Amino acid sequence: MEVLIMDRSFSSTELYTWNFLEDNEDKVQSMTITKLASISHVSAATIERTLKKSGYDGYSDYKSSKKNRPHYILKESGFSVVAQELIEKNREEVNRTIDLLVLGDIEEIVHLIHKSQNIYIMSAGPTKSVANYFASKLQLSGKSCIALDDKDYMLFYANKMGREDLLLILSLYGETEEIILAGEIAKKNHANMVTLTSEGESTLAQQADYKMICYKSHLKKFGMTTDTASRISLEIIARVLLDMWSIYKNLGNITGAK
Repeated sequence: MEVLIMDRSFSSTELYTWNFLEDNEDKVQSMTITKLASISHVSAATIERTLKKSGYDGYSDYKSSKKNRPHYILKESGFSVVAQELIEKNREEVNRTIDLLVLGDIEEIVHLIHKSQNIYIMSAGPTKSVANYFASKLQLSGKSCIALDDKDYMLFYANKMGREDLLLILSLYGETEEIILAGEIAKKNHANMVTLTSEGESTLAQQADYKMICYKSHLKKFGMTTDTASRISLEIIARVLLDMWSIYKNLGNITGAK
């Protein structure tokens, strides 16, 4: 799969606009930009600016691309309608997370990973598996890195962090209390902080020096009542950062500059 990273940085309003557009594809096809601006409570200029940052020429170009995009429904697979919807949601999370990648932020985060003496990755609940994977890959690459999911250990290491250290937070919702507390301590000790989350306005996102936003599907898993939100989007961001750091180590940059 080819990953296209746009050189852009969304404001909170633009991120809201982008998510509104993507969540309302059917409405987009039948509405003028003026009508869409009215129901989304943003200006037409904001819509145009957001789309241009995303690589489109404007609203008409965006509508056309959506209209002509193939829909990969598994008609001959034998899956039920519910199963097909869940598979399509997985595809949507991957594609829309990639759409949200910001080149400038990735460059800065990769540089922090490269220069930091120690890297601490904090997570909780179902996100722990992604954090452990991330940490193991960094360890195998020669970085001093540990994954933390216990509150006491989080606070212990947060108090030991300094300017040469990097705190990486993986939190889908960005409001895990014990991680927020550890983040506050780490920031007071001048550690660098990066948050990977689906909620750009969350507490952990606002604490961070840099944040990477992933897309979280609103579709709940069929028959599940616990937290079953997919972590695929966080896995994608972790994989992108690992790949970009590998390129940086070997080539010295991740842009087109020679």
